[in-house]
Amino acid sequence: MSVLSDTTLNPLLLQSELSVEQEAAEWEVNEINKKPEYMIPKLLHKIAYPNNTLGLPLICPRDRRSTTLEILWEYRKLFYRLERIVVAGVGVEHDDFLRHTKRYFGNFRE
Repeated sequence: MSVLSDTTLNPLLLQSELSVEQEAAEWEVNEINKKPEYMIPKLLHKIAYPNNTLGLPLICPRDRRSTTLEILWEYRKLFYRLERIVVAGVGVEHDDFLRHTKRYFGNFRE
């Protein structure tokens, strides 16, 4: 739980890592667009579910690849809020889980 809380509460958003991920996304999209077996289901979903999230592609659209660190920090500021975070556990003692959650997430500041 310490790793989960650290990456959630104290993220390191680095330009070098963002650049690597943007290049990887670009390569992935280019590869997928070359393969009809991936494109046909994508097009069928778009036709079958117009104006619906089910019809949206699962791959990163080109306009999203212009994401900047500023956009990521704004996203975090908007969505990583105390009232939006849920910490859930399965197969653990409730009291232990609650104690660890308070320990690792108790200092959450927006």
